[in-house]
Amino acid sequence: LLVLLEPMVAGLAPDELFLEKSPPHALFLPEIFELLPRARVIHVLRDARDVASSVLAAGEDWLSSWTGRAGDAASTWASYVQAVRDALPKLPPKQFHEIRYENLSQSPVEVLRGCADFLRLEWDTAEIAKAVDANRAAKARANGSGTPIPVYGEVAKRSGPVVLEPKRFIRKAQPGAWKNDLSLSEKFRVWRVAHELMDELDYHWPKAMALAFGSLSTSMNLAKLALSPTRRRKKK
Repeated sequence: LLVLLEPMVAGLAPDELFLEKSPPHALFLPEIFELLPRARVIHVLRDARDVASSVLAAGEDWLSSWTGRAGDAASTWASYVQAVRDALPKLPPKQFHEIRYENLSQSPVEVLRGCADFLRLEWDTAEIAKAVDANRAAKARANGSGTPIPVYGEVAKRSGPVVLEPKRFIRKAQPGAWKNDLSLSEKFRVWRVAHELMDELDYHWPKAMALAFGSLSTSMNLAKLALSPTRRRKKK
């Protein structure tokens, strides 16, 4: 493992940290801490509806490998989030920090202050505010990225010394954009897959929409039951 990581971490300055932000890591937190017991994890929790909206938009652009629908995106969200919830009792509490995307958007300096303290980074609030301003979505879209993030090892040899995000990688950065981005059928698919876990996490649906979706889901389940081969055999 150390040999594998060495090209990526050998060039780090004393005040730098190695960051890996792949979402599937959520599925392997106990294993990560077993291999890297001093690791620290920041889990960014985001509304499943906005996640689905973002994934669908990316699938039509730079993430052409994604061929799923809104329900598939919601199912992936639910599997990742549930894996984190299941792993929490096994994780070192002082090495896990969770933030909400919505809070980060509304109060970025305050939320990042908490992240900096968690990571034991000696950043003052003025430095954090400056970084927030330099990385606002509008500015990042204008110059193609935010603050350059250095990379090392084989990745640096192939793509250069800093992270290169795909074109249009940065979208609206606006919580609640799902209300206009998702069609009614897409909203229903997200609700059907993820509404129970969303409710546990205080991501609630408009009452009228939830009632309508609940009735529709019940009707679909009854129709599926009526048409099932087992049901037809029993009738015979």
